Amino acid sequence: MGPHEFIEFPIVVANPKKEGTFKWNTTQTYDNGDVVKWTGKEDSAHPAPTTTVKKGANPNDTHSDSSQGDSIALWIVAIVAIVISLIALFKQAHPKKFN
Repeated sequence: MGPHEFIEFPIVVANPKKEGTFKWNTTQTYDNGDVVKWTGKEDSAHPAPTTTVKKGANPNDTHSDSSQGDSIALWIVAIVAIVISLIALFKQAHPKKFN
């Protein structure tokens, strides 16, 4: 990785049992042997990366909301678009029947 380049490193972790902001103390080592410790506070020159975990929605919550209505409308628009496309294709394939 060259100077001023950015790379995202994927990680896999287990979900914590509580909400909060979790700090990841990290060490960066350069090809020339220089080492930078990313362990500082948020406003420091080398802040530690953090992950904020918040409680999510209950997966068993089955109440409906307005997004369901939006979903139905999208299905209707999609079906109408398909029907119009099929009619246009049929007319193009058989132009004598429509003139």
